[in-house]
Amino acid sequence: MNAQSRTLVLAMASVGIGGLAVGSHASLSPRFEAFGKSLSKLTASIQIDTQKVASTLKGKMTELKELKDKASMVTQKIGTLAAEGKLPTSDEGIKVLQDLVDQLKQTNEALKKVQEDVEGILGWIEGQNENLPIMQADIAALKKIKMSFYTQFQWQDTDSEDGASKRNDGFQLRRFRVGATYTHDDRTSAKATFDVSTGSNRTAAELKDAFVTYAINPTITEVGTEVQFGQQPLPLGFELERSSSEREMPERALYNRRLFAGERDRGVMVRHGLGAGWQAQIGMWNGLTVTDPQASGFRDIDNKVAFTVGAKKEADNHEFGISALFGNRPSFTADNGVEVTQADRALVFIHGSYIGLFTEALTARAEVMFGKDRDPLGGIADPKFDQETDVLGWQAQLTYNLNPTNQLTVRYDSYDPDTDDVTGSNNRIDTWGVSYAHWFNPAFKLSLTYESPSEQGTEKRDNVWTLRSQFKL
Repeated sequence: MNAQSRTLVLAMASVGIGGLAVGSHASLSPRFEAFGKSLSKLTASIQIDTQKVASTLKGKMTELKELKDKASMVTQKIGTLAAEGKLPTSDEGIKVLQDLVDQLKQTNEALKKVQEDVEGILGWIEGQNENLPIMQADIAALKKIKMSFYTQFQWQDTDSEDGASKRNDGFQLRRFRVGATYTHDDRTSAKATFDVSTGSNRTAAELKDAFVTYAINPTITEVGTEVQFGQQPLPLGFELERSSSEREMPERALYNRRLFAGERDRGVMVRHGLGAGWQAQIGMWNGLTVTDPQASGFRDIDNKVAFTVGAKKEADNHEFGISALFGNRPSFTADNGVEVTQADRALVFIHGSYIGLFTEALTARAEVMFGKDRDPLGGIADPKFDQETDVLGWQAQLTYNLNPTNQLTVRYDSYDPDTDDVTGSNNRIDTWGVSYAHWFNPAFKLSLTYESPSEQGTEKRDNVWTLRSQFKL
């Protein structure tokens, strides 16, 4: 081996790729080994499988393979020549050897660039991994909050000659509900909802729900034991607690609208699961719903409370239950001078529903309410009832799903605010109605409803058409 050949061999070794044993290409150079370790670290560090990272890694791995093959080939050639003592001595042979060394230099430079690229990707992923706990915490916090929203815009037309009834004719924003439920953990949650289309002109905001639920015995299969306190729907029958966005008819039955205006009261309720789909509840309340027309200021006069108790069974295709309320309506002097006496409230609800009656497309619902109360019609200005009466209300409803996007509903409801008075002008009202609904998509539906009330005694003209659109998140 002459001096030039030895110099080239030394130069080859100094490149760094010559870490391969001369005459052997079975092991990677230290730089290839470092790259392999970096690649392993890179693969282990990836927690977010993005298309960009996957594409970049694929390119780098291809480039690595090409560099390995090239370096192995060049090194093998040089190693073979050196092992056989055939390193060239001529100028032409030395030039060939020089070209091989130059190729190794270029390969080394390319390998350095790949290593820098990998280190850059590693740095990016490390940055993502540092931010990942923060991102996960932010996402977890966002998942704790569930927003709710629906709006109902309608055209209504009645043949009533009563000015108060005609006031609802035309276009109006019937409901615009916004709310949120915050779940702190598997035991504690809070819900708040508002309607920003209330009042005579549908421009006022009103608090609907504001309550906290604490699960004493949490469960994900059935109701465990939970306490709920704040402003919330009264747990009576099936209609008061059912959302207006889910109801098939535009409004609740008349007896619920008159005796439980607003559906909600303020108090505390304990619900306990009994197993096999059964649950029981007991609650203590102010006694009158928050928008009862005779509720104004009564808490300053009388601190008596009301109680509810009930039990129901829920299954996949049916539900039935019984519930009751016991309380009172305080006495007061009306604006027109009438003395209104205190009335005991003792009302019992029995309800049931069945999905798939005779056919999977048919759903039946029914509810009956009976007991004692004093109808608050007329409010505190001109009350129509000044003493306790026996009341009776009931409804029956059939809903038929014509297909997945079209639904037909028929309902008959009756309300008698004084079953002992068979001749009075403010007596039983029977109403039948039919409604057709079409869903354009799961969030948007349009319904057309016709309702015809029939009054015992003096008959009124108050049939009503309602064309309503609803959008719900």
